[in-house]
Amino acid sequence: MCILKVIKINVVKQCKIVNICIFIRDLSYINPYILVALAAAAIPVIIHLLNLQKVEKIEFSSLMLLKEIQKSRFRKIRVRQFLLMLVRTLIIVFLVLAFADPYIKNMSGRGADLRKNAVIFIDSSYSMNVYQDTVPLIRTASNVSDYVNSLFSTSDRVKNIYTRVSTGGDGNMKFKPDINSILAAAVEKKDGERIDEIFIISDFQSVNFNRPARDYSDEFSDTYFYLLNVSDKVYANVSVNNVYKETGIPGPGRKIKLKAAVKNEGSNYLQDARVALKSGDEVKSEIFINLNPGERKTVDFEFTAEKGGNNEGFIVVEGLNQYDNALREDDKFLFNAFIPEKIKIGILKSPESDSKYITSVFDAVNGTGKEGSIIFDYSYAGGVSSIDLYDVVFLIGYEPADNNETDKLREFLNTGKGIFVFPDENYNGSFLTRLGSVSFTGKKIIGRTEKISEVKTYEPFFEGIFKGMQVNENTVPPVRFSSQYGITGSGNSYPLISAANLAPLIYLDRSNFGMLVVSSVSADVKMSDFPVNEIFSPLILRSAVYLSYTALASGHFREVMNHDTLESNTARADRKELTEVLNQCGVKNYEIVEKDDIGNLRNLVEGNRKGRSLWMYSVIIVILLVITEMILVKKVYGNKDGFI
Repeated sequence: MCILKVIKINVVKQCKIVNICIFIRDLSYINPYILVALAAAAIPVIIHLLNLQKVEKIEFSSLMLLKEIQKSRFRKIRVRQFLLMLVRTLIIVFLVLAFADPYIKNMSGRGADLRKNAVIFIDSSYSMNVYQDTVPLIRTASNVSDYVNSLFSTSDRVKNIYTRVSTGGDGNMKFKPDINSILAAAVEKKDGERIDEIFIISDFQSVNFNRPARDYSDEFSDTYFYLLNVSDKVYANVSVNNVYKETGIPGPGRKIKLKAAVKNEGSNYLQDARVALKSGDEVKSEIFINLNPGERKTVDFEFTAEKGGNNEGFIVVEGLNQYDNALREDDKFLFNAFIPEKIKIGILKSPESDSKYITSVFDAVNGTGKEGSIIFDYSYAGGVSSIDLYDVVFLIGYEPADNNETDKLREFLNTGKGIFVFPDENYNGSFLTRLGSVSFTGKKIIGRTEKISEVKTYEPFFEGIFKGMQVNENTVPPVRFSSQYGITGSGNSYPLISAANLAPLIYLDRSNFGMLVVSSVSADVKMSDFPVNEIFSPLILRSAVYLSYTALASGHFREVMNHDTLESNTARADRKELTEVLNQCGVKNYEIVEKDDIGNLRNLVEGNRKGRSLWMYSVIIVILLVITEMILVKKVYGNKDGFI
């Protein structure tokens, strides 16, 4: 224990010595030629020593007078004389230091003459497209970055990084100009080296600095940050904030319903803003709205899908001047509605099962010959190995022979394709637990008719089947059950159709990228009369479209968001907000430079590279010492004038 204490004491002493050495090193920015003048500090010492050699003779008439002289008075005079000598010496020392212009190095410890490592972040997000004095902010930021680059020599290592927000379909790796993203990117750019300076050129939107910040104090304890604000005011703006697709699965000739959210980001009242839905150059629908400051309104649109394949369009807000709408990039929201034209259906069935009730549904639709209708191209699959040829697969009494076939079905689901499972009278169904979170619990003999008690009509699965009708046990025909399998599910599975007092009739599982639908009765009339129920045909057709849609529409159907909705809010973070977020990040050394002060950036940077000047502090100390010297003179010599 004693040994540990000794070691601890030694370590503490060594740390103190190191700190003192570092402090002395940091005072190294002093002109060595001017320091020669410090020799003058010896003058008061010499005068003081010479005065000690003098013996002053005093005439007195009697030795009795010596008793009146107190020894303590002599001691006080000598102490005051010593203090006077010390004060005069310090006056000369600090006066010389004031002319020497000493500096304390900045926290990066990098002098102006040493090789520097720096990173420049240029905000190029959508908000930087605002025009300021006929020039977009992004061009101003580019000019400022050129100016910052001129502050470095060819031997310095400087990286310029543009921060952007992602756009629909772009695919480039980008990151927002918020402080967390910037610092995280700076950590990646360190490459094991210390970064001396980081410049952030931005309009400093509040949305980028009002979220919780990570602590980067360990990574940037020696780094100096410069936050350069190129925007001088807050601009009004209007945006198509979002688009919601209400039509789950578009079909040929069907109405596609959309909702558009339009927001007034500014403080001005807006009247008769025109919001239009366009396809190509044709206006499909339009509406005029008024918006209070900060108000967000939802506008309903619909259009007819006139063809199969891609149906492209956009919703745009128009008719606003630049004073009310500074950003044009967020005025438009693109969408691309994919309409399937042909669905390839694979049927895998057991020898005992009958598939005619399903195939007859497809035959009836394919035989109509109506223009624009979907072709349900079905065929019998030779086995699980060939299912990749299809968009959706119906398993009619079919069970995988082994785990390899089950894994093949799971891979099929994970590509975005769908599977509809119908059991037969002797069905195990244990493979379902390997496909998702649905399982059979055994078959029960029912022998009665039950009403359909629940249909989740809000699901896209049923879109267009019931046409807005109120669905209950009185509007959907009942089903005669001979027998039925129990079905349970968990996680991302739930019943779509349920019969009163019985197990769910149809179950949906979303555990995979593609969808899995499981029926509790067979696809023929051996277990129930459900295949001849009037909702069976539209259910089969919609399931074929629904289960194949994710795979067919992959890469085709999407709402393309042209902007980050947060970028539409042009409100700026003030100096207090910036200071708070920098403190949260552990950034200790920083300068917040407003647009009008950027021209003085060179002096600021060079001053920080050299360090903090101490000449002003030296002058203040000299003044205080002179006042102290005058007080001591009066104390030592009374009313005598002059200096000794």
